[in-house]
Amino acid sequence: MTALKNGKSVDTSLDFTPFEGLVMSTRSGDIDPAIHYYLTKNSDMDIEAVDNMLNKESGLRGLCEMNDMREIHEQIAGGNERARLALEVQTYRNRRYIGAYMAVLGRVDAIVFTAGIGENDKVVREKTLAGDSPVQVWVIPTNEELAIGRDEKSLLEKEE
Repeated sequence: MTALKNGKSVDTSLDFTPFEGLVMSTRSGDIDPAIHYYLTKNSDMDIEAVDNMLNKESGLRGLCEMNDMREIHEQIAGGNERARLALEVQTYRNRRYIGAYMAVLGRVDAIVFTAGIGENDKVVREKTLAGDSPVQVWVIPTNEELAIGRDEKSLLEKEE
């Protein structure tokens, strides 16, 4: 998630690593910074195993053993409580970040959803925005590969 003011990023949920921020499909999002130490001292995991778990086996997958929102919605409809919990945790964290960024920005003109879940999952958007004051909400498709390609081209042109 990114807070923009006058078209420039003033805050983002990703930091040095993707551990900070939102719950993702396989990443935990915000965690206590001492979790690595705690897990290596109190389990049979070494630091590489902890890193792997937090990057590839956490987030939605860690909460309900699924990381595809379509499957999670199907499981919720069938009464799967862990799938319901995963959706609740994800949308709660989304709301928390939106609230923090609203405080940072002072004024919000719009909330924009992009990328896979943001573009395609109406339930996540609705649950994320539940209780928010009336602001414009946009869904804008992304093309991450094009953006990366343009950035690479720009960097290569600067080197010439």
